[in-house]
Amino acid sequence: MGWKEVLPEQKYYQFWKRVWVQKEVPKLLRPEEFADAMADPSCLAETFPTSLQEVPQALLRTEYCRVYDWLCAPDPDPQAGAMRAARPITGHPGIGKTIFREYVLYRRCVDHKPTLYFDVLRQILYLFHEGGVLFVPKGKTDSTTLDPFNQDTWLLLDGPRPDRQMPDDFLLPECQHPKIIFTASPCLESEWLRWHKYPMNLQVVYMQGWNDYELRYGSLIYHMKWTDVAQRLLVVGPIPRHLFIQNQYEMQSKRIDQAIRDLTFENLKRIQASDVLYESFGGPRTPHHIQYINRTDNENVRAAPQTFLLSEHVAKQIHRRLVDIIYQSRADFMEKHSGPGQEANLSSRCYEAHILRRLAEMNADFQVDMYRMVRLPANCSTTSSGGPKRNARRGKKHSAPLGKPSAGRNKPEPSWYTAYGQPSKMKELHDLRSSSAAEPISLVIKPMDAFIYESGQVSTIPVRNRVLYIPRIPNETAIDAFYVDDNILWLLQLTVGASHTVRPGVLYLKPWFVGLPDDWRLIFVQPYPTCMTVPYEQNVAHIQFFHLCMAPGALEHPIPKVEANLDADEPMVSANDDDDEEGEEGSG
Repeated sequence: MGWKEVLPEQKYYQFWKRVWVQKEVPKLLRPEEFADAMADPSCLAETFPTSLQEVPQALLRTEYCRVYDWLCAPDPDPQAGAMRAARPITGHPGIGKTIFREYVLYRRCVDHKPTLYFDVLRQILYLFHEGGVLFVPKGKTDSTTLDPFNQDTWLLLDGPRPDRQMPDDFLLPECQHPKIIFTASPCLESEWLRWHKYPMNLQVVYMQGWNDYELRYGSLIYHMKWTDVAQRLLVVGPIPRHLFIQNQYEMQSKRIDQAIRDLTFENLKRIQASDVLYESFGGPRTPHHIQYINRTDNENVRAAPQTFLLSEHVAKQIHRRLVDIIYQSRADFMEKHSGPGQEANLSSRCYEAHILRRLAEMNADFQVDMYRMVRLPANCSTTSSGGPKRNARRGKKHSAPLGKPSAGRNKPEPSWYTAYGQPSKMKELHDLRSSSAAEPISLVIKPMDAFIYESGQVSTIPVRNRVLYIPRIPNETAIDAFYVDDNILWLLQLTVGASHTVRPGVLYLKPWFVGLPDDWRLIFVQPYPTCMTVPYEQNVAHIQFFHLCMAPGALEHPIPKVEANLDADEPMVSANDDDDEEGEEGSG
């Protein structure tokens, strides 16, 4: 058969001698012993007599005993004895399934049970029995290798590597062959699913992840402060391999961010539905960097698996990724509808997403020419081009402005108007526009950075000069972005409508951010010239209003200066004339 003896100086023989012959028993810590462990961390140094794999330290978990006892229990199915037994032990990567295989070998040797152990890295099969340790050299196994063994002998296999596969001869379905104990991550599910073509008694177990007690044990074993472990826990989740080993933590942090960047919109929808994303189910190639898989019942090893987001960091990054995908889809829509004559087809959300995305990506200064918005005196009519028409002679009521009750023919507070757009019939408004349009104001934005904030964070954000602040969720602070420069707060509101209200929510910026200046100026940004109307709002009377035109492709090229359109084709009339102009009302 090709079996050869392992030399006494080799580690496999040393393991057999200390366990099979001397029966050294390492201590298994229980959760209730945690207080003693805190008082004397040295008691946590207990590990296996010899580690067969390159594992410097290992915690003997209660879960190992639970799963091992289940493996030893007789199968209640009366038909089970007629088929070869296979027990895949799976679970989240990095929680100690490979170490569990060593624990099984240890327990089998203590109980004097013959056990086959396949070293997947060296591709060598070992036999631990009462006479010592035998092995079959690499590449020498065949269909007769397992013939001398029955199901009382266990075959311990570990998940294959890309260049290290287990021989197909190990998977022959003869019922007299050894019971298979296969430890592997769920991403290798395809390995044991193909066993279904054989008449095997296949039962899969999902290993329970580490609890808080065990993680605290691990921090003591690796001489780490629990506060440091807790900080890592928020990033990489409850995976000991990544929590306790520095280089593993650094690499895993990068893998998590890359895996989230690779998510598709379909993946995100499945995550929201708590679906498993493993590759065999049509998920991404690295789902364990995103989802944490665990058992639904801690005590029942055969309980079904369930998935959670791996960590708080993953949850936030997935939310950002979802928003980015939505923004990108809006930007794609923008590209289709940003040609000449297509501006009217734009939605306000789409335009907003496109411009904000471009602003956030820019790393150079850019200059815009804007115009101060104008407001008629209180004794003038508030109707204009682009605003809602109300005519008392026609039996229609005047609409009340924000915060003001309707008073029939009583003149409400006047609205604000853009300095350019379609010609106005009202002489007073026309004169004000002419004066404003003759004095364009040049604003140079020099962004050092773009910061996307969320509502849960704003209470702790200090404002820095020349940083563009963009809300993660549009309009959550009643504006689309803001920018501080030269002790002036510039608020940006993007819209495609012919009218837009100023929400009092903009005032929430004051308590949310630290370091805001007192001089506030609101810029309405539109993709094309519009005679825009902004109803008056008393609460924001201290804010100065401006308007600029920024085409969808403006940030791809130098932004052109917008010329005011003041060549009226119609004779001008007094502002007190009752003939008002029709205009479409939009919303931001």
